[in-house]
Amino acid sequence: MEKLSLPKIAYDAIIDVIMVGTLKLGQPVPQIQLTKLLSMSRTPVREAMAALERDGILVKEGRKYSVCYISRKEVQELYSVRKNLEGMAAWDCARLLTPEIAKALTSQMKKIKKLTFSENVDPYALSTQNGNLHLVIAQGSDNRYNVRFLNEVLLKLKIVRAATLNSYERRNEEFEEHTGIVEAILERDSRKARVAMEQHRINILKFTEENTLPALFPDDE
Repeated sequence: MEKLSLPKIAYDAIIDVIMVGTLKLGQPVPQIQLTKLLSMSRTPVREAMAALERDGILVKEGRKYSVCYISRKEVQELYSVRKNLEGMAAWDCARLLTPEIAKALTSQMKKIKKLTFSENVDPYALSTQNGNLHLVIAQGSDNRYNVRFLNEVLLKLKIVRAATLNSYERRNEEFEEHTGIVEAILERDSRKARVAMEQHRINILKFTEENTLPALFPDDE
């Protein structure tokens, strides 16, 4: 097994403390406490925080970092608008399916399957690959605005999506839902693809509202 670098260990540890709620959305990241907690020097922790900023998890103001903030209402609104836009993207992707997109979809599902059923699931890595699948579908719709919008939304929802995939049940459900969407697209069944995608988005929003958001926004309860 490949040995993880110190910045990668720090990166994963910061993700973990965010997802369990020790660090809340919008809260400053205490760099000194992290170095003590991880028994590391400041250099790998700083490298990890810089990488998290590039990935949209942290924001930097001056020399300080904080967890990227997104409100509960904003999460609900973004998931809601994705239902219609991604439903149409799935419809168009099936209608306009090219060999290149078909190959990319098949390849992406293999990556997702491997991560979903691995012994030690990495929710963040899985959420990234799930997002990449949706980006392939958006690219297959031949609408550059779909791709641009989805890229922005995926960045905003990174922590929420990773926290959702902490659930074993939801991971398996998402794999089955993605399988159904891709199968419909590969069959060039536009209606089936759109219905499957819209139901997928409904299921995610329901699970997120019932499970993920109460954990991320306990003060709202």
